[in-house]
Amino acid sequence: MKDQKNADFINSLGEGSELLRFTYDYFLRAVDGELKGCQIVSFFENRDTRAVDLRPDGSWARSGEMIRLVTQESATFALPTEAMHQQIAIDADHSKMVKFTSRYDQSYKIVEGRLSECVKDAPNIIEARLASVVKWREHEGM
Repeated sequence: MKDQKNADFINSLGEGSELLRFTYDYFLRAVDGELKGCQIVSFFENRDTRAVDLRPDGSWARSGEMIRLVTQESATFALPTEAMHQQIAIDADHSKMVKFTSRYDQSYKIVEGRLSECVKDAPNIIEARLASVVKWREHEGM
């Protein structure tokens, strides 16, 4: 990873990262406040991928050891029992988890299905959020 321009950033995304913990806590406060009613969906890879190594000629290649770049824990930072958090495994490695072969690809169907559920649920979530804002304003005398 050395000599790579974004090495510090990539290293800060590792398991047990304080930066990730802080970001997650901040995000949860936002979800509990302004984004109340929204559901968090995390996708994570289910297969290992080759690490990137620096070649003698200065180029990078996927020729390193087999590693899991995005584990369930690093993708979610949540307990599986959290009602607002859905965790979904994608049966692919890091490089292929969002490179769908077609709309019939199993991973594509999983992601498309979850997005369709979010679109279907959005009007009710927005309506409830607006109702709570109106109620709050009435309570505050605005």
